[in-house]
Amino acid sequence: METNEFSHDNLLMSDSLQGMVPEIEEQLLSYEDSIIIAGIDYRTANFKDVVAGSVVGVSFEADAVKVDIRKNVGELYRFVAFCLRNPEAECHGLYLQNGKDEMVLQGPFKITSPKLTDIDHKEKTCTLGLDLIKIVP
Repeated sequence: METNEFSHDNLLMSDSLQGMVPEIEEQLLSYEDSIIIAGIDYRTANFKDVVAGSVVGVSFEADAVKVDIRKNVGELYRFVAFCLRNPEAECHGLYLQNGKDEMVLQGPFKITSPKLTDIDHKEKTCTLGLDLIKIVP
């Protein structure tokens, strides 16, 4: 799975500034612990992909997970359209990452109630809300 992991290796700072502003570097490195990234591995019989974004909210229940992620409108719209056109689509894993700590919730999960909210036309972002219901064989 490709992740949007935030680490020192992918900080955007010119080589000439690195080491000259250590307090900024420390602030940027501490930022990685202040966000949670989610990756949703979704599939049908003939297709598989991952949608990832910043977690806005997540709740865990005995047989379900509710997750809200924020990302660009286009990608999340395409994900919702895919789910609506392919009701058999399943989530095979939900990946959560905070800094170097990772948590994987193995599916399969039924993808239900996809919704797009908080659409920001200026920033071109929105929030995707999903209910993932554990499929029991």
